[in-house]
Amino acid sequence: MSKLEIKKCVLEIIDSLCDRNGFDDWWCNLNDDVETEITAELESIIENRLNKKMNKEEAKDRLIQLLMGQVVDLSMMSRIELGDDVIAEIKRLKEIINKPYEENLC
Repeated sequence: MSKLEIKKCVLEIIDSLCDRNGFDDWWCNLNDDVETEITAELESIIENRLNKKMNKEEAKDRLIQLLMGQVVDLSMMSRIELGDDVIAEIKRLKEIINKPYEENLC
């Protein structure tokens, strides 16, 4: 399936969802950046699923990236601050992730 066909498929899915109560209002109220992020993620998921390129680790990384982006967006939009303990834990876990494998064994 070509990238153009995948884009058409995503647009068809979104079009179909817009026929459902509430989704259309929600979708229309999103800003352009969020719409672009969602459609790009859907395209990527479909492409990877069709091509079976994504392994389990890559899927975990993509999920973490998506969720972190949503946490940042939601906290900024809602003017909610994360607690110091949450921020410290995020930093600690990122440090572990970014260390070379051998250092994590110690």
